Amino acid sequence: MSERCYGNNSQAAANGLEETPTAANAIEESPTAANGIEDQPTATQDRDTHSPWQSVCDNAEGVGLCVAEGGVCVRGDSLVSSIQEGSVCESDRGVCERDSGVCESVCARVGLSDCSDEILLCILRHIPPQDLLLRVSLVCRRLHALSRDKSLLTHISLAGQYTVGDESAKSILQSIKGAVTSLDLAGCYWLSGPVVGGTSRCSALLRVVDLSGCRLPIGRLGRLLAGAGQLKELSLDIARGFDLQALSVDARRTLCGLSALRQTLLVPSYGVLPLCPALSRLELHLEVGVSCEGVELAVGQSSVPHYQDLSCFSARLGPGPANRTLLALLLAPLSIRRIARLERLLISAPGAFPPRPPALSDLLESLGEGLARHRAAPLDTRGRGGGTNSTALQLPGTWLDDAALGRVLSQGCPAYLNLARGGPTPCLPDYDLRPLRSLNLTGCCGSQLRADWLASVVESCPLLEHLNLSGMHYHHQGNATTVAKETQTQTHPLGLLARLSQLRSLALAVCVLAEVDLHTPSNSHTASRPAPPTPPPHAAPLLLQGLRKAPRVGMVTYRPPSEDKAWERAAAGEEGEESSSGGVISSLRMMLVGCTRLNQLELIGAEFCSATPRFEAANRAQAPACTWAGHVGEVAIATLACRPSLSALTLAGWAGLTRGGLGPPLVELTQRCHQLTSLSLATLTHNHTHTPTHRQALIQALPHCKRLRDLRVEQAFLELNEPLWEALAACVCLERVCVVSRKGSFGSAVHIKSMMQHCKRLFMMHLFTGDTLTACRNLQKSLTESFSCTRPALSVCVFPLLHEDLHEAVRHIPLTLLDDITLFRSRVAP
Repeated sequence: MSERCYGNNSQAAANGLEETPTAANAIEESPTAANGIEDQPTATQDRDTHSPWQSVCDNAEGVGLCVAEGGVCVRGDSLVSSIQEGSVCESDRGVCERDSGVCESVCARVGLSDCSDEILLCILRHIPPQDLLLRVSLVCRRLHALSRDKSLLTHISLAGQYTVGDESAKSILQSIKGAVTSLDLAGCYWLSGPVVGGTSRCSALLRVVDLSGCRLPIGRLGRLLAGAGQLKELSLDIARGFDLQALSVDARRTLCGLSALRQTLLVPSYGVLPLCPALSRLELHLEVGVSCEGVELAVGQSSVPHYQDLSCFSARLGPGPANRTLLALLLAPLSIRRIARLERLLISAPGAFPPRPPALSDLLESLGEGLARHRAAPLDTRGRGGGTNSTALQLPGTWLDDAALGRVLSQGCPAYLNLARGGPTPCLPDYDLRPLRSLNLTGCCGSQLRADWLASVVESCPLLEHLNLSGMHYHHQGNATTVAKETQTQTHPLGLLARLSQLRSLALAVCVLAEVDLHTPSNSHTASRPAPPTPPPHAAPLLLQGLRKAPRVGMVTYRPPSEDKAWERAAAGEEGEESSSGGVISSLRMMLVGCTRLNQLELIGAEFCSATPRFEAANRAQAPACTWAGHVGEVAIATLACRPSLSALTLAGWAGLTRGGLGPPLVELTQRCHQLTSLSLATLTHNHTHTPTHRQALIQALPHCKRLRDLRVEQAFLELNEPLWEALAACVCLERVCVVSRKGSFGSAVHIKSMMQHCKRLFMMHLFTGDTLTACRNLQKSLTESFSCTRPALSVCVFPLLHEDLHEAVRHIPLTLLDDITLFRSRVAP
């Protein structure tokens, strides 16, 4: 359908387009521009699927641009994201003619050319660097000049820009030299070494550089450091081949002036730490591996004086004894000289806990003094103290006891507190928790969640934004009437959580949503496991169960009308008097309605353990689920639709779903939650049986996920057939997919390629199934050869889940993707 705008070119020029009647002379009278914008140099060839005009329209969101052959005009309605063939734009008068009729708009409507430079700079600030520098600058002289404004080039971030190839990165680095002061290339694993080394050409004014996850040889790193004399913050990876002695004198001088260092140690080494004596913030990520070979390092190399001025010390360990040994060597100098002012102390260790360091008491004492200074700062109107959000405490569970934690909290409360995996918690409500914004208590309190304790925590920290209680059981006492009474008096955990109006992310155990009472003592969830599971309240009567038919492929299992009405009422927010689960579902709905800012929700079984490994073999057996969790089914899932603002949802370790019953509630959920961008489903079974795959439910629900970017599915017997790949193809915004199926298969390679062709943004495909090693290698090779040219960040990993060499295949996956989606873990208050 064609579109024309009538007006006078001179008037458009007077409004700021500098008399550019056509695009032919828009860029400095360039000869190549006379042939059309498509004839520009090859700097943007790796993103040639969109024209420059369309890129401007796609990224200047909310401006109301209509870009066509003749220039730029502004319509008052929403942004035109595509160019109609044959359209001509001659002015911004506001009169548009269509084939179907003529629409006249208000002539006084403000257009893009009427906006001041300040307003345009605010708009351009939200456009990604590759589009700003390589596409928007080609529209006209004015936008070309504004796109080179120093306020837009001061901070350049390519992190997460997976469509930027080597050629585009070279052009961007060439455009920003002499202006950039902060450069972020974190996680750009696909960029080649020479391209990343090209940052040395724009290092004169650099003060912050993040190269974590990038491939950078020691020679290019030395040239970068030698030219960045004003550098204050550095992030990098220490990989095999690193030699500290190869750095020049100028590079060593730059390291001496660093105030913040974050390095990922992939080999046993101190990295550049011995050359950084003025650090105030040190963050370490230890990913050495399984073997302890070569970890015997000299303690003196870590240079004891380097720690004395630290205000932040963070160490995140990967699994394996080598990382625990390396951490002990890094903490050894702390026993000689005490840190003067510490505000953040974060040590995270999966698996077996590392040995308790001798300097732990001094570290906690220094942290308490830092918290006391923040506590003395005046609070603002929202109860926030000066700099309070920068304080944090996280230690392995065996390192802390009630007395040590009490001494720290008595001086002040940090903004981030992580006591997961065995840390003490009974003393928390006895202190002032108003500064607290993030709290992680996974597996604490003896794995039991007490309502009175939670009530004290909610009352003490009303401004809490992130809360993780996954792994903590709650088994309510009494029947549905008792639960309804708890809901009305807000003594049920879900009713208590509804008071946290600032809550943004929440993780809970599935048994908290339990709908019935099993008349079993709740002081030990292990004692309830031998008891045979009773039918859930939404199960059909025994008389009607005999009318059921065996489930058929592609057919939704019959359910009695009463069962259908249960989840329909829950999705609509209604309650029925005849429903015995009305009490708890009302509590769940109350929590969803009360937490108005909630956008990330995780409901994980307390005993759930993912099958995906890190450095060990895959988990073959799943621990029995909590008996109370077996009574949480489709009604709870349908109730989640009451919070349409959810953007990230995780459902794992559910044992109360009926055969074929997940489809309608999941479809209702995906239809109402339009902003859902991340979805993770793992081990959704029925009464401890692992045969249901819920494939039909996925086929029905996925086409409604128009904004879905990340999808992770872990089901033991999931078969990825053609209808499922077609449903995935409907998710046009899909970027990352990870499927884990111990006994399943990935189907035909033709269907997978067809899906990837429809999903233009998809760059990650990780499949761990029960197929043979030969079939997996052939598929991985075929997908890599087909899409690696057009998708520079492509990451394909197809491998048998139960193969003995799976851990070697996992080691080749970039850490960014491995931590974000491939490995299952809770991402609430991590």
